[in-house]
Amino acid sequence: MSTKIEIHIQTPEEERAAVAAITSAIHADRDRRKASKEGAEEHLPRLLAAMRMNSGQGVRITKIVWSLWNGSNQVGLCDVLCGLDGPLQDALLALIRIRMSLGGDADNVLRYLLTESGEMGVNPEGGAA
Repeated sequence: MSTKIEIHIQTPEEERAAVAAITSAIHADRDRRKASKEGAEEHLPRLLAAMRMNSGQGVRITKIVWSLWNGSNQVGLCDVLCGLDGPLQDALLALIRIRMSLGGDADNVLRYLLTESGEMGVNPEGGAA
């Protein structure tokens, strides 16, 4: 019993369409990353002000930022987000979005928040004191 294998060789039109689809996907990803970063940056002053306050909301924000920074300070997102007012929820979700979109490229944003809030000096090994 022999099996016939058919090989399809792409036409130039199919190749152009494939290249166009890949190019489009790359541009869409780049635009999404840029929008995530810009969206998070507008929220930085609000997050920083909350982290500097010694309030329940500030402590919650700080826990999430440390978790995003080092991944070992795990916190329950539902518990943390439910304790925040609406604008801080939006700001924190934008920060989480930038970490998801940019991965390690988001470190500068997180480092800024931890350093400017005074947290980075509290425990440079990574973790709230």
